[in-house]
Amino acid sequence: MLKKSFIVVIILISASKSFCQNNKKDLINYEKNPIWIQLMKDTLVNYIEANKAFNIYWSVRPKPVEESEIIGHSELKKEERNNLLNNLFMSKKKRYSKESELYSFQYKKFKNWQRAMKPYVQANGSILTPSQRIAIWKEQQSK
Repeated sequence: MLKKSFIVVIILISASKSFCQNNKKDLINYEKNPIWIQLMKDTLVNYIEANKAFNIYWSVRPKPVEESEIIGHSELKKEERNNLLNNLFMSKKKRYSKESELYSFQYKKFKNWQRAMKPYVQANGSILTPSQRIAIWKEQQSK
């Protein structure tokens, strides 16, 4: 009896170690590679997993500044806003690494994808297909 429980404990420990190693591999892979770009294009993507890959990738890089972060400040005078925008674009090359610059468009595209998909995310992270969305819309229209 003691041997069986010992074997079960060994199996559980080895399984948890392999899970942790896979999780570390995912973290390293997400950190080094922009996997979130491909996940965004996948129709069967898990929203939670795509966000995880995106957040891990950008956790070690400077994030691109979105124009709305600057333009949205209505309290700034027009001249101040233009100076701020000019400074942003002039110093962009100094502040951002080439990699961040390369993926800045994809960054903004992902942010738009996030906003667009959020209403259709299920509890498990799956996203409703277009046909499921249409079915829900038709059901709501018939009420």
